[in-house]
Amino acid sequence: RPSGDESSASEPDDPEPAVPSAPPAETPPGDERPTESHEVVASVPLPTPAPPLESEPESEPESEPGEERADREPSVPPTFPPQAPGPDQRPTEAHAVVASQDALPPPAAPADTPTVRRPVPLLHDGGHDVTRGAAAHLAETQVAPTPMGPGSTAPYDAVAPAEPPSASPQRRLWLKALVAFVLLVVLAALGLVGYLLLRTERHEVPLLAGVTEAEAVSAVENFDWDVQTRFERSDEEPDAGDVIRTSPAPGDQLAEGEPFFLVLSEGPEFRTLPQLRGAGAGAAREQLEVLRLEASTADRVYDEEIPPGAVVSWVVVGDEAKRAGDGVLPGTEIELTLSRGPEPRSVPDLRTLSLAQATGQLDELGLRLDQAESQFSNIIEKDLILRQRPRAGAEVERGAVVTVRVSKGPDFVVFPELDGLNFRQAVRALERSGYVRGDVLGSTQGLFEGARINGVSVDTGEQFVRGTRVDLVFL
Repeated sequence: RPSGDESSASEPDDPEPAVPSAPPAETPPGDERPTESHEVVASVPLPTPAPPLESEPESEPESEPGEERADREPSVPPTFPPQAPGPDQRPTEAHAVVASQDALPPPAAPADTPTVRRPVPLLHDGGHDVTRGAAAHLAETQVAPTPMGPGSTAPYDAVAPAEPPSASPQRRLWLKALVAFVLLVVLAALGLVGYLLLRTERHEVPLLAGVTEAEAVSAVENFDWDVQTRFERSDEEPDAGDVIRTSPAPGDQLAEGEPFFLVLSEGPEFRTLPQLRGAGAGAAREQLEVLRLEASTADRVYDEEIPPGAVVSWVVVGDEAKRAGDGVLPGTEIELTLSRGPEPRSVPDLRTLSLAQATGQLDELGLRLDQAESQFSNIIEKDLILRQRPRAGAEVERGAVVTVRVSKGPDFVVFPELDGLNFRQAVRALERSGYVRGDVLGSTQGLFEGARINGVSVDTGEQFVRGTRVDLVFL
């Protein structure tokens, strides 16, 4: 495209085409153009206006209602150079802003306000007019009524002067901070005043442990607390009715009208009775002493399980129904019954009993049987107990040993040969054989004639019980 100077030299001086004036647009009541749109439109560079022409051509006829505003763009004289930057320098956001203006309705103007047209240069970008939409929007500009005298420039004063800039952002931020600070100070002062006016008086809790309930209530009656009492047992304050502790604790602050608890004593704590059976007498007394209980001793008794000197049983004096695990107060007396050990056994009579029978009886009594060497007996039959030690009826401890001897039966001996012997020789041989000399018949100076047992003659080689009495005959 030729430059502006070359175009002026080659083309003839044609009169500038007249810009048709648009009829005043009717604006619906209350419709106002957004402020941002005016600022964006005002920022679009405008071409330098040409000197006023000598004669203004007649306005073009009004467009039909449905006709696009873009069809009424004025022709731009070729003498105006491009007023917009190149496509590479133009921000892309401008396209969106300019395009958004096409959708906005034209501003309303009073009926007596004239509408003038301003020539807008077309900006070309590769054969496309990027300012066509902007020119259509700027084609109509309403101005305030101004007398149109000769030489007036009112058509070019359509843009109102910019308002002076407002306060800087830093100043506005500082003012907001100052206002917020002042509000906080005022609110804090109001809160402090309200607290001082509405606060409840507080008092320190005194130390009341160990005093009576009446004394404690009297000490805090001026504090206007809600005094309440609780009861529990305590060894520290064993006297019933004395203060054990308070809640809150001494030294704490408590507001008037708040609950104040007095924990009062019901007496000493209960002691749990221990299990004492089988414990030694000394150990049982130590346990009772720790529990602040009194121990006493009853008569000792025999017991098959508890060793001598240990506790067989115990009772609470005055309340024999209590058992281990029950509670009693300190000072309660506990009577202990100690063991004498197992009861002594009376030895039974085991004579004439077999070994099996004797062993059974001794086992039932907790006694043991020991067998000594067997003996002949002319009275007790063989394999029966001949004698025992200790004797029958004697008392022995459990586990004692009883020694017995079993009979081997009668002791038979052979009658010796006495023929031809004198008196002395015959008597000596008879006694050595286990017999006893009986009566002597005849003369002791003679020789052995015969022997008789119970009047019956005895021959050599016969057997009789040892110790049998034998009568001798000498002639």
